[in-house]
Amino acid sequence: MTVDADAFKAFEVAGWEQQAPTYDDFFGQITQRFVDPLLDAAGVERGSRVLDVATGPGYAAGKAAARGASVVGVDAAPAMVRLARQRQPGIDFRRADIGRSAIRAAFDRRLLAYQRDGGGFALPVSAKLAVGRQGG
Repeated sequence: MTVDADAFKAFEVAGWEQQAPTYDDFFGQITQRFVDPLLDAAGVERGSRVLDVATGPGYAAGKAAARGASVVGVDAAPAMVRLARQRQPGIDFRRADIGRSAIRAAFDRRLLAYQRDGGGFALPVSAKLAVGRQGG
């Protein structure tokens, strides 16, 4: 079976657009638990340049900024970007398809706290450990 990547991305964006108003009711309760361990694993500290991929409401971006990191959060869903901007004023949040963007190169830490896999199941970072450091 062949999966159309563009169709899948459109499906994902549409789903997260619908979830944004009620994200905290379920997903937020899960993802917030993994933010500090994620930041610790990525070595986020004062002066780190952090890209928070699939930022959603910006939980990881907000905590990274509180640690003194310079943060940009990106999400493909415009409603999630708006939500993140409302909740975390002062952080640069952008709508972006990270798979098609050169923005990744400007950061020494890249985070992915919570994202669906190709099968449609949401996986917290403890299951995926999607943490990137420059040079590794």
